[in-house]
Amino acid sequence: MRFKFILIPFILIISFTVVVLAQTDSAVTEDKKVEEIKQRISSQINSNIASAIDVESGFLSSVNQDSNKFELNYNNKKIFINYDSELLKVFDVSGSKTTEISVSDLNEKDYLVGLGNNIDNEFHVLNLYRQDFQNIASGTVMEVRKDDSAFLAIDELGNQTVVEIDRGTDLQIISEDKDEFSFQKAVFGKIKENDRVVYRFIASDSAHLDNISAEEVIIIPQELLEQLHVNK
Repeated sequence: MRFKFILIPFILIISFTVVVLAQTDSAVTEDKKVEEIKQRISSQINSNIASAIDVESGFLSSVNQDSNKFELNYNNKKIFINYDSELLKVFDVSGSKTTEISVSDLNEKDYLVGLGNNIDNEFHVLNLYRQDFQNIASGTVMEVRKDDSAFLAIDELGNQTVVEIDRGTDLQIISEDKDEFSFQKAVFGKIKENDRVVYRFIASDSAHLDNISAEEVIIIPQELLEQLHVNK
């Protein structure tokens, strides 16, 4: 999987989208609005990788130190990575702290991001980063589960995900004032059925994403979507 890794706070990405949304014509449909938010988030993430190098990422399946190869897996796709033991630098990324570690410190199912070069159809890694697997998704709220502090969301492909909210989850809601959009802090009670949501989460294994705990959630109220639809 080619993926651009995240080394900047998500809240900076959110701040960026406020400016973009404020400049957006209210005639844009709700689906395009949600997609624009996701694209802006992705573009900010992608801008953190220099275009001069290649990137591979996935969950660690195995390490063969005799042949200097890593095997990664993402969505049941195997990714093979070559390395030179004398040149490879391995780092652990936790929040804003980056610590150099060794290959022997890596464990199965660690999420790894490798920076290197594709040479003769083989990927040769120079720097390898172990970090949390972060994902951004969106959907429509189908059910609010107050007793569990969670909601059921369904995406455009029909995939359903239970999104859990805990004390550490950053909830924000989009509001409109005089054709300008802004983000405001929100509480769980603000989430309603048929709202659209964009959420960020960390997963330890890509194979189990039907029940996740959200790090941050952006709520796009149904009333705002309806207003955009009327004005289109």
